[in-house]
Formats: sequence, C-alpha cells, structure tokens
Amino acid sequence: YGFRGADVHAFVLRIDPAKKRTLTTNHRSDKPVLDQLNAALEGMFFGDQIPYINVNASDKNNVTRFSPGNAVDFVDVGKITSQNRLDKPTAQVVHELLTVGKLTIDGTQRKIEPKDICVLVKAKATGRAIERKLKQFKIPAVSNGTESVMDGAMAGHVRSLLELMERITDVGRTRRAAGSPFFGLSLRSEQDISDPELQRIQNRVGELRSVLQFGGIASLAGAMSADDQIMTQLTRGSAGERNVTDFAHVLDVLHAATEGKPCSPSHALEVFISLIDADETSDLVSRRVESDVDAVQIMTIHSAKGLQFPCVVVADLWKPSTTLRGAPVFYN
Repeated sequence: YGFRGADVHAFVLRIDPAKKRTLTTNHRSDKPVLDQLNAALEGMFFGDQIPYINVNASDKNNVTRFSPGNAVDFVDVGKITSQNRLDKPTAQVVHELLTVGKLTIDGTQRKIEPKDICVLVKAKATGRAIERKLKQFKIPAVSNGTESVMDGAMAGHVRSLLELMERITDVGRTRRAAGSPFFGLSLRSEQDISDPELQRIQNRVGELRSVLQFGGIASLAGAMSADDQIMTQLTRGSAGERNVTDFAHVLDVLHAATEGKPCSPSHALEVFISLIDADETSDLVSRRVESDVDAVQIMTIHSAKGLQFPCVVVADLWKPSTTLRGAPVFYN
C-alpha cells in the first residue's frame, strides 16, 4: 500500500523485538514448492532489515501434486522491452502445462485442465494481452480482477436502456436501445427500424421504467429476467453466457449503489456514471468469471488475495538486473 502512503520502514523501526512473532508454516503450498523457493530466496532482503525467512510446509502437504518436472520453474523469456510482450512466452508456458502436465488429487492422477491454472499479473493491460494470446493458442481464458464490468459492452447497453427510460419518446435513444442485446435488432444504421418496432420498444421500456421507479434495480432485474423475448436475445450466440454474467453483475452493482431503493432513471444514471471510474480491482465492479467455466483465470495479484490454484504462472514479476553486465535478463 505504498501508493497510499504506507511506509514499511517506519513500521520496521517501531517493532518491539520482544513482541515479534514469525509465521514459519505454510498450510497451502506443497513442500517441493516451498523447498525450491527457500533455496532461491535464502539470504535475500526485501529492503533494510526485511530478510526473507524460510517457511515449512504443513504435514499434509509433504508431497507434490504436480508432475513432471520441477514444482517451481524460473523461465528465461529472453530480451523483453515491454510487459505487454510477455504475452507469447506466458501463453507458451500455459500451453506446455496443458500438454504434458499432470495433477495428483486424492491419489488420482489426471491431466491439467485450463481451470487449474491461474496467471498473475501486476497490470491489467498485461492481463488483457495475455488473454488475447491464449485465445490465439485456442486456450480458453478469462480475466478476473483486471477490468471493471462498468467498462464493458454490457454496461454500455444498460446505460442506453436507462437513458431511454429517462426520455422515453426520444427516437435516437430508442434506436440505440433497439440495437442492444436486449432487443437484438440488426441495424446497419439507426434509421433501420420501423415505426411499429420503435413503438413496441418504447412501450416495453416504459413498463420497465415503472418497475424501476416503484421497485428499484432488483425489481427491474427480475422483470427483465422474466421477459422471454429479452432473455432469448441476451443469451443468443457464443457471447450469450458472457452477456448474462455481465448483465447480472452490472445490475447487482447498481442495486448495491442505490441501496436497493426505488429510484428514477435519472438517479440510476447518476449512480451509473459515478461507478465508471471505480477501481477495477474492487470486489464490487471487478468483472466476474462465467459460472463453471473451464478456462485459465487471469488475475491481478491484488484481486487474487486469499485464493489458491494447483498451478500458478507469475507472468510479470520481472525487472532488469542492476548488477550484471550486458543485456538485462527477464524472468517469467
């Protein structure tokens, strides 16, 4: 939390040695992982008076669940001049894990699956680049904690719907809403909509506006989810599950931000706009993963706190060497 003014050295200077406690048992990681990290980091310091301290595995984690090869690999990715260029070597590491890697869970060995792998990044731009590269490798991947749902396409569609509720007779707003997944009209231009269709959409959105005003965002979500026509359009195509996940998430965010109270379209829009700049790593707006999806999870280190995965690829904890001569060496 240095970006918020925290100073770890001020903390170190004020430690009372008599009250200092050191945690030396890791209850999550396998022994081979900890042994290799202890060997690699022993004797290192993370700043003045902040030494690396060896930790031991708990008795239940004395064996590795991963094979073949080392439990920890430091991968030389060559000369990299930008974090976003880590996408290809990271995708290659993931591809190798999926091709030859195996896990032993409760005595049963099986191949590693995409959902077993988490890729950790420091910057959301790096995460998005890695997600694109993995998909080029035909490896399913989703970002979690690297982008805000309020920046996504579905949030834009919800905003168009709220804007139409605010001015129900506005033809331009009606046409924009008509092209959203809620109504699914294929418009080459905003002019490609008949008057009967325009009137039908305005009537339906008028009904939804009343639901919002008297019941709030939760009632609006319920009414839209119960509308067979809207849900048929929303779930259509390969992006259907993503649409449903983001739709539910955006309305959950608005419901929380409006405290579950009935509200006008104008107030809902004000709240919506205030959420656009929310920290994408916060639990409230961090984009969710589709339910039960078998995909590599890409997360920022911040958003991954408290989670665990069988295989973790730390993609961008690299920096140039300041002590060696010659070209800098980077590690993945």
